[in-house]
Amino acid sequence: MASRAELPHRPVLTHLAGRGVAAPPTQDVQLRDSHFMPAAFYKLARDESRSNPHPVLINEEVSLLSSEQATASLLCGDCEERFNSGGETWVLKNCWHSEVDFPLRSNLIAISPSPLSTPGFTIFESVRSEAIDAARLAYFGVSVFWRASVHDWVLMRRRPKRLELGPYEEPLRLFLMGLAGFPGDTLMIISVTSAMDRMRNMLMTFPFLKSRQPEFRQYRFTIPGITFQLFVGKNTPYALRRLSVQSPERHMLMTPDVDDLNTLDGATLISKTRKVGALARPDQPKKKGP
Repeated sequence: MASRAELPHRPVLTHLAGRGVAAPPTQDVQLRDSHFMPAAFYKLARDESRSNPHPVLINEEVSLLSSEQATASLLCGDCEERFNSGGETWVLKNCWHSEVDFPLRSNLIAISPSPLSTPGFTIFESVRSEAIDAARLAYFGVSVFWRASVHDWVLMRRRPKRLELGPYEEPLRLFLMGLAGFPGDTLMIISVTSAMDRMRNMLMTFPFLKSRQPEFRQYRFTIPGITFQLFVGKNTPYALRRLSVQSPERHMLMTPDVDDLNTLDGATLISKTRKVGALARPDQPKKKGP
């Protein structure tokens, strides 16, 4: 498993290397057309059995079937590569791909559950599997939450509300740069879907504020097969910390409760918006050839 020290951290980028921490580049840096959510995940969320295979996109007003992607001139080539090698490439390879192809889940269930597990709530000590790179999973999760906090992304001609990470944004940036460890007042809980079917896995949600408590704030996003939850706050309960991927055992969860919550969140969001285009019509199966 690669440590943070083994990841490159060349200081040549706008938001990520800015704010006086890294020395400015000696020449102009060409910014890339950076994606909010990696483009490859859109392909995994497509349902080719439908007449319109595009995933469902939702904002505050409307929901529609589309593969529109949010992009912006945000990162330079070096830091795009940092995000790729730091976690994105590994996560894309190991997330859900089909009903018979979900490497992360296969590697988790190959090890015995933690004694902390209870019926319907399985905890795995990912540190026991050489095939699971918890560091890259956590790095990828932080990179997406961080992107949601530093730019007003445009999606479906609207700007989703930027995450307000407050004093935690800068420590997370330093972590992404390889200049500091995972911030002490933040933790990440990673859940893997408990089944292999399409309904539970072909989901993708953008980062959003899930809960605001006196002790902490909870943010969440989902890619096919994996849910990332970021908790920030100085008084986050010890029980949550024990379940996090920052625990010595690098815990990961598998519970139908999270699967059901993801499905419910998606249905609730769609019900509150105006359905547009093909989503407003009854779905038709893809026509077969003659």
